[in-house]
Amino acid sequence: MIAPSSTTPDLRGVFPGETETAVLARAIDWSATSLGPVDSWSRTLRGAIRTAMESPFPMNLWCGDDKILVYNEGYRAVLGAKHPHALGRPGSEVWSEIWPEIESMFPAAAKGESVYAEDAHFVMERSDGPPADAWFTFSISPIRDERGQVVAFLNVASETTDRVRAGEALRAARADAERAERRLREVFAQAPAFLAVLQGPEHRFEFVNPAYMQLVGNREILGRPAAEAIPEAIEQGFIDLLGEVYRTGKAYVGREIPVILQREQDADGEERILDFVYQPITDAEGKTTGILAHGTDVTEGALARRELERLTREAMEANRAKSDFLAAMSHELRTPLNAIGGYAQLIELGVRGPVTEEQKIDLARIQRSKDHLDALVSDVLNFAKAGSGRIDIRTQRLGVAKTLEAVLEMITPQVREKAMHVEWPEVDPALALHADEDRTRQILLNLIANALKFTANGGTIAVGVTSTDAAVSISVRDNGIGIAPENLERIFEPFVQAGRASVAADRGVGLGLAISRQLARAMGGDLRAESAIGVGSTFTLTLPRES
Repeated sequence: MIAPSSTTPDLRGVFPGETETAVLARAIDWSATSLGPVDSWSRTLRGAIRTAMESPFPMNLWCGDDKILVYNEGYRAVLGAKHPHALGRPGSEVWSEIWPEIESMFPAAAKGESVYAEDAHFVMERSDGPPADAWFTFSISPIRDERGQVVAFLNVASETTDRVRAGEALRAARADAERAERRLREVFAQAPAFLAVLQGPEHRFEFVNPAYMQLVGNREILGRPAAEAIPEAIEQGFIDLLGEVYRTGKAYVGREIPVILQREQDADGEERILDFVYQPITDAEGKTTGILAHGTDVTEGALARRELERLTREAMEANRAKSDFLAAMSHELRTPLNAIGGYAQLIELGVRGPVTEEQKIDLARIQRSKDHLDALVSDVLNFAKAGSGRIDIRTQRLGVAKTLEAVLEMITPQVREKAMHVEWPEVDPALALHADEDRTRQILLNLIANALKFTANGGTIAVGVTSTDAAVSISVRDNGIGIAPENLERIFEPFVQAGRASVAADRGVGLGLAISRQLARAMGGDLRAESAIGVGSTFTLTLPRES
């Protein structure tokens, strides 16, 4: 089909440019196809092909009864190994493996129905290997001649295979993000792409597809200048923008541009938000003769995102307000608590006079109650700091053995009081964490204190240490009352007790584990739990290893 004859000005007018596809199209003997010679084609068909050839966006046209394939340079990537043989060949031959799916779309498009698909799946033969999965977002619109007859179908296609596969991988790796994205996608749906061709300096509408007609309220615009057909566009600057593109020959790309359109007669204007491109159409000499306007109505998506951003800001502000309130309340409570403790100590020292043994016992109870309440207030204050993002983390090289020795020294009195058996690991002195010393000790003390609290007198607590090249794990295991499986994650939520304490005096406000997990994650680690009712629990703190 390739003819050695030189290209003519007429062919350059239909197939402009010096891309490989344009050069090849000018070299084809079109008279050997069912379309016949180029000079027999309708003006509309030639204009549509010229527009597609000049667009950087992947486009092709299915022409004539045989749906002869004519495409631009951007569409080469869609074809793969089928290029260059595909140019000028029937669609049923080029895309034989998916032709039943494609062919079924043409009757609907010819009737004026919108043919648009987002991330549509196909199994295509585009290389020397086996057929492969591919995904596309595309629209198919009829091209009609002066008599209204369909002479071709315009296919604007964008391959989304990489994005779809990346989305699948992302959803697998980040389940929470996938669920949020799915909810957001359910809020809004993409509208079909709209397209219009405007000719001359007055920007007269030469062609519009059904989606564009729907966008502007199905008003009579063909053959009319843009300023006359859509007068509300004048004050909004769109006519000037068309003029700028026409004068300079430079395309304009708009993202989420608001526009007020009178979509119903005698009705107020309606704001829509559009993604669109004004692409100049040039002749064989490179002179701009018109503009191709195409894009998508993204109103629902933009508004949904803005609402989500507003709700997120409100939630963050509410969380900060809550944290500030808890911090202020904790500070206010600590002042009278310190006074209670101080005066109790003064009385116990005999400053106010002699103290009997019974009074000393009562004073000790007051002091223990004050210390217990002070610990609860400290938990609330720490939780408030974490909630407001004010956790102070100072990571450094931290020896595991020395850290555990310090913790053991601090909990020895409680261990002796309950006659507990503690299994302590042998740790390589060189093994070190990259963590905050105070925060790490705080977490370990909380884990061991919980084990003491929820294990009967004479029970066993075992501390273990394991490591990998990247992390160190410190586990605290007890043979206490255990935790029900359905509560294993809930115990890390604020103010959750999960019914573990068997003695009322042992119950806190349920913040220790929530704070401990927040601190672990703030240091680049994590805190997890395993447990069984009547068997005991194991809490494992994992932190980065110091290389």
